[in-house]
Amino acid sequence: MLTVINEILDFSKLEAGTIRNETVAFDLEHLICESLGVVTASALEKNVQLHLSWQAALPYAWLGDPAKSARQW
Repeated sequence: MLTVINEILDFSKLEAGTIRNETVAFDLEHLICESLGVVTASALEKNVQLHLSWQAALPYAWLGDPAKSARQW
């Protein structure tokens, strides 16, 4: 319930233009691989294959807010 309330408050701040984002560098490929690792066992149980294809031209270092990394606005 607290998560939902925080999401609503953050959305209100976003609309008001008062939200502050922290910007830190992170390795997107590593983050995706970790995320796939979390769901791999469940996917295998359901006979779903997971495959990651990463183009070499994509940068490894990205900038983002780790506290909001799981959110979609």
